[in-house]
Amino acid sequence: MTTKQELAITKPKAGKWDAFCDAEGLIDMGSAAKAFHKATGGLGRTKFMDRLREEDVRFLQVQNPRIPYEVHIQAKRAEVKFVAAGYRMVEQTFFTPRGMDWLADKLGVGVSALPAT
Repeated sequence: MTTKQELAITKPKAGKWDAFCDAEGLIDMGSAAKAFHKATGGLGRTKFMDRLREEDVRFLQVQNPRIPYEVHIQAKRAEVKFVAAGYRMVEQTFFTPRGMDWLADKLGVGVSALPAT
């Protein structure tokens, strides 16, 4: 195998969610809403989060509306981090690329409705 072939194998592949990821490879709710803008009819961040609580999606908890159900954290679809909000720290949920793929499947989003890579 040539060096060029080896580099092609080991080179990280650009994912369809890269444009929405932060430096840690996570996607916040605002960016996720933008990624699914076409598929959700243009929902903004707040209404998008409301959609994630609905019965057919069940991603964000109803009783703690900023946090995903534990099953999504365990499946590596989401991460919860503490972020600064003014003078205090609050919990914030982030999607992982795996979580975005899961949500695309859950919403029945076809390839044409996904962001261009």
